[in-house]
Amino acid sequence: MVILLSTGTVATGQTVGSIRVVDAETKQPLPDIYVFNLNEKKGTISNEEGQFNVSFQNGKAKIILSMVGYRRDTIYVSIQDSLLQLVPAPIILSDVVINGNDPLAMIDKVVNKFQGNQNAKGLHCFYRQTTRNDDKYSELLEAFYDVSMKNTGVAFWQLKQGRYAVRDDWKKTKLLFNQNFSVFTRRLSLLVDDDRPYLSPLRHDANKYFKFKIASIKSVENKYQFEIKFEPLPENKKPGFVGSLVLDENYELLSFTAKIEDSRFLPVDLEESTVRNLVFSVDIQGNSLGDFYPTTIHVDLKYDYQFEKNRWRKIHSKSVLVSLNDINSPTAAAAAGTENDFAEINALTYDDTFWENQEILKLTKLEKKLVDQFNKNKDFKKKFRYE
Repeated sequence: MVILLSTGTVATGQTVGSIRVVDAETKQPLPDIYVFNLNEKKGTISNEEGQFNVSFQNGKAKIILSMVGYRRDTIYVSIQDSLLQLVPAPIILSDVVINGNDPLAMIDKVVNKFQGNQNAKGLHCFYRQTTRNDDKYSELLEAFYDVSMKNTGVAFWQLKQGRYAVRDDWKKTKLLFNQNFSVFTRRLSLLVDDDRPYLSPLRHDANKYFKFKIASIKSVENKYQFEIKFEPLPENKKPGFVGSLVLDENYELLSFTAKIEDSRFLPVDLEESTVRNLVFSVDIQGNSLGDFYPTTIHVDLKYDYQFEKNRWRKIHSKSVLVSLNDINSPTAAAAAGTENDFAEINALTYDDTFWENQEILKLTKLEKKLVDQFNKNKDFKKKFRYE
């Protein structure tokens, strides 16, 4: 259920407006709500402040709001609407395992579904990444990709447009940034083989490496949604994800949210002695229409970095890949390229006209300040050299 609050503005023609979405009970903003505009056949997500952009035709738009744990609603909104309130689905049962719903058996059926459907879906996607060193941003990267997406993650992708900016004093101030942070999104797979340096709970022998429990059951659109929590066993020889996943009564995966917080796991190209308190997190949200495929993939990496003797900085890199609309799936040959994001973007010609009004994801106030600063200094047009 969605509750609408409106203002008095009226518009004609095609207009872009902003709407904020909150939890109807807590009134807290809801980030990462997937919003699909049926008029344009394009998607986006709400930002950390719960805001998202909507393109209105003659002041109106028809959108689908989707988030695990809330009822998926198709609603009409107008340019007057400033606030949406989503009502969470009721919890039927918490912290117990119901007879006949063994979480291990449910995980096994999810894996069978994944393995039985290897079809790829073509998606046009938007990607954004930022890195902060303590309270200072050191970089911003935005790009559009054509992606071949399988239910387990990205099969391959092709860069279509991109831009990045890095602080020009990064070397002097010893600030860290990422030239290929998207590798985490591209290589992330929900089904992990034994060659990977970490363990995932989505495997047929999951009981050897993880323990599970059903944390909650909700009723959404006359279907049950099961939240299953998992954590790795202490005797594992590899680090493993701890977190939760949500699936429906047909064993379709709806979301996967987890993190690795293990000193043995070092995904960054730094000496182990210079890194501590590393936390690697992923959040994958999928469509709830038919076969699962990811509509958003968040990757978050936090750690303390020793940049000088006895001096540490808190590094926080994060990225999001958002499905915008369906396309013909790109071929592997067309998508082949380097794994250096900056090098691929440098090979493109920067297009001012293209980027002038490309706020696909509504910027937060802090992000808007950052983009304005980069634009003012013309940093998006610079090409950097690295030793």
